[in-house]
Amino acid sequence: MRILFVDGTKGFSPHRINEKPCGGIITSLTLVPQHLAKYNEVFVLSDYEKEEKINRVKYIHKYYNLEPDVVVFNRNMVHQYIVDMFKCPKVWWLHDIVDFRYLADGSYHKCDKVVALSHYCVESYSDYYDVAKEKFVIIPNGVDTKIFYPSIEDRGKNLFVCASAPVKGLKPIPYVYENLKRINPDVDFRVYSSQKLHDFKDDAVTKIFMDSLKSQGVKVLDPIPQNELANVLRKARALLMPNHYPEICSNLLLQAQACGCPVIGVPIGSADEFIEHGQTGLLTKTTPNDMFWWWKDFCSLASGLMLNDDLCRSISKKSCRNTVDWSYVGLQWESLVSSLKRG
Repeated sequence: MRILFVDGTKGFSPHRINEKPCGGIITSLTLVPQHLAKYNEVFVLSDYEKEEKINRVKYIHKYYNLEPDVVVFNRNMVHQYIVDMFKCPKVWWLHDIVDFRYLADGSYHKCDKVVALSHYCVESYSDYYDVAKEKFVIIPNGVDTKIFYPSIEDRGKNLFVCASAPVKGLKPIPYVYENLKRINPDVDFRVYSSQKLHDFKDDAVTKIFMDSLKSQGVKVLDPIPQNELANVLRKARALLMPNHYPEICSNLLLQAQACGCPVIGVPIGSADEFIEHGQTGLLTKTTPNDMFWWWKDFCSLASGLMLNDDLCRSISKKSCRNTVDWSYVGLQWESLVSSLKRG
């Protein structure tokens, strides 16, 4: 079968996953085509500047009348002039929250299937874009278990980590740090956060906020590649995700759980689909709308986890069971594209 992925993500490179920090969009666009290429002829038409074959996937910079059996439009690449080029079955692959700034021409209705990463993703897109729920197939992101796996050693009390992009939310962090420091003056609090993760420069407001964190004693660091991040997550007491931005399926959350690192998150977006409070992670009972109450709530969870070794150990063991590797995700994609060709 011949499968074509069409993507417009800036900064995409099939090498980036091993060389530079990257989020879920680039990770999945690298690994899903590789799995499908084991049994199919797979092409990726993208912003990647070179045309070459890597891990059986053929990366192309221009379209060459390939006549695929199935075409997959990634993110917001579903435009009338592109969709009408193909007579084969079409898949729309979601990686963003709903947004009024794109997909205005309604051509996504011509797609045969929509791949969502979570139930939240289905609910929001089906409602916002008026897409029938029958079109959706849920295939969440996976985890590279060769990189993200748990440590056999107990976690210490000192290391707390935040590694989300600034746009997703960091507001409670100064207050969490001050509370943890009162309990444990030796707390090692690290924030691996910058818009460099998405190949942008930090704006003035972000720089001021980060400088303020540094003045408190927080270690503000640039995002790190996945193999380095995994080493940090295996040691950390917790990963803090104080998002005010909903995510349809956070790769960072899944990677932390695979490392047995307890995640403290917020019940917005798809977070509560992947975290069972008190069992596979911790969720605040409040949301960013109740700003100061939410900050207090987040501080309480972080402080409680620092002091409760049994809870930390229990969450660490149970969260690993949530791990789904990319091989399983690849099989789900194989089943989807095979059914489309048969249909």
